[in-house]
Amino acid sequence: RRGTHAVTSQSRDAKHAAACDSLRKDLEAAHRRHAALSEEQAEAHNERLAFEASKLSAAEARTGQLEARHSTIIDEREAALEASLTARAADDERRRAAEARRRSDLERALNAELIRERRDAD
Repeated sequence: RRGTHAVTSQSRDAKHAAACDSLRKDLEAAHRRHAALSEEQAEAHNERLAFEASKLSAAEARTGQLEARHSTIIDEREAALEASLTARAADDERRRAAEARRRSDLERALNAELIRERRDAD
């Protein structure tokens, strides 16, 4: 009876060892699959980050271009406004000078007329 028990015990230990070995192999395979999936996810994440960084870089470049264009447009408009105001001021000055000449001519004509009238009256 002892021999049978010893054989049964050895058989049970062998089965247990085989089951543990199988579980260990399954766990190692699961770890390898997990590592592979983690690596794939990290690669996908890095690709996504690179794509988003590229989009951000392009958007920043476009923003810089638009800001420069906007600044140029504002500078051009300010220069045009300044030129317009300068031209308007020159026109106003010409008009004032012409009006002053007309008044002066009129005053001279009136003075000449008054002088003639006084001479005629004398």
